[in-house]
Amino acid sequence: PCQEPIFVKRCTVTHFTSLEFSHQSMMTMEVSQPWEEKILEIEIYENERAWIGGGFSKKGLLPNDWSRYSTTDGSIGWKTVEEASNIMLGKGCKWIEEGRFTPATVGEEIEEGWNYARDFTMNAIQNAKSKRNVALHWVRFRRLVRKKRLNPSELLQPEIYSLCSYCDSVAKSKLSQLLLETLTFACGRMETATSNNLHFLYRVAVPAKAKLIDLMELGNKDDKNHVRSRDDKVQASETLNRLHQKLEDFANTESRPHNGALFCHSNRNTFNDRRYDGIFQEHCVAVSSKVFPPAERDFLAGLIVRDYDPHFQLHCNQPNCGSSCIFCPVPCPNEGCPVLISSVHVATHDKDCGFKVIPCTRSSECGELVRRNQMEIHLQKKCVLREVTCPFSPIGCSNGIMLAKDLEKHLVDHTSPHLLLSMNRLMEHQSVIKKLNERVINLEKENLNLSTIMEAQKEASNSQILKLNKEINGLNKKLQNIEKTSKTEMKRIRNRLD
Repeated sequence: PCQEPIFVKRCTVTHFTSLEFSHQSMMTMEVSQPWEEKILEIEIYENERAWIGGGFSKKGLLPNDWSRYSTTDGSIGWKTVEEASNIMLGKGCKWIEEGRFTPATVGEEIEEGWNYARDFTMNAIQNAKSKRNVALHWVRFRRLVRKKRLNPSELLQPEIYSLCSYCDSVAKSKLSQLLLETLTFACGRMETATSNNLHFLYRVAVPAKAKLIDLMELGNKDDKNHVRSRDDKVQASETLNRLHQKLEDFANTESRPHNGALFCHSNRNTFNDRRYDGIFQEHCVAVSSKVFPPAERDFLAGLIVRDYDPHFQLHCNQPNCGSSCIFCPVPCPNEGCPVLISSVHVATHDKDCGFKVIPCTRSSECGELVRRNQMEIHLQKKCVLREVTCPFSPIGCSNGIMLAKDLEKHLVDHTSPHLLLSMNRLMEHQSVIKKLNERVINLEKENLNLSTIMEAQKEASNSQILKLNKEINGLNKKLQNIEKTSKTEMKRIRNRLD
């Protein structure tokens, strides 16, 4: 399936559905006006070091320390806040107000949000304290935040994005997920991968994201090699499939092993293999939470759909068309379903919605109405037409397998036989227990006899040991007397020789 296009035209209205993800999972993402105010909070760290005899300052930072200002993983550093603002703003965004990063305050933080650590290693940073231990803590850092607004005019001409307020929810959500996976895969591969690789997320992913946005060439009408087409005979599905190929080539090219590579997704080599890689999905979560949040991806995906759909197959050309627009997001009619989806897709979604209540799929005779996502449990444990076995079959009931709806009648009709079977089994158990008790008594007697024998042997052994000890002591005395006699005789011989 990875060789098939990700977007397929279907129904009378041109829209897309995913072959890689389930129809429902694609549409759980928020569908809203892409140019309504979307606010993102950007955070960086301000870092300082202390020296003996002096206080904390940025001038005291060592060459191997984090920079005066840095990303929260320390992988990108700047000397000034202005440099940080230029890099962290990103394309398609605008700072909400003219100003600077300001300290983030949570509750009653001590000393304006400073946290103290031994050094700038990740382990020390993760275990930092809000109060300084003078003997242990020699560096400090605090979180600075600033808010930015996603601004479509930074990427597209107003005439492209200012018509219909909505676009095809399936195409948008699919493209949003594809952008995340492309960026994650483009972060590269390494021969080995550990959790420490994530500490360099910003250094690799931030420039890769800028390249990815440039690759979209939003608003570029003159590039002859551009994947979009102004030919009204070309369907938007074909255009977006060409875009998918372009993103795939970008991911495969950028992910070649290099010194700045971040992730080792697995031993698979191509972007199409990503679906088989569980580690890759974990990396996607990291990139989404730190560098490419859902709001920004949805914003870009909505602009891309409009820019690559000049013939209004995925959005309409009626300004402020409101709820009458076939792409207007509506909630799924099935109770409990969180999906918000373009109205044109409601019928298609309803066929697959896990929250839709449907009759039992085993047989209409069951009569139960069950949510689609609970059907498997119903068929296995609750359906009255499922096959079950009599609970007395292990002790001899011969009826064996029957339908669940017949079990209660079977138990009532065969109460006496089941009672006899239970009594027979109980008597068998009693007989076995009696034999076991007799065996236990015999074993206890054997154990007692063995214990008596062992005690007798132990006493005999102790007596033998005492006897041997006496003999050894007697021999030692004899040896001592012989040694004494020998010394006396040797002395007498020496005297005679002299």
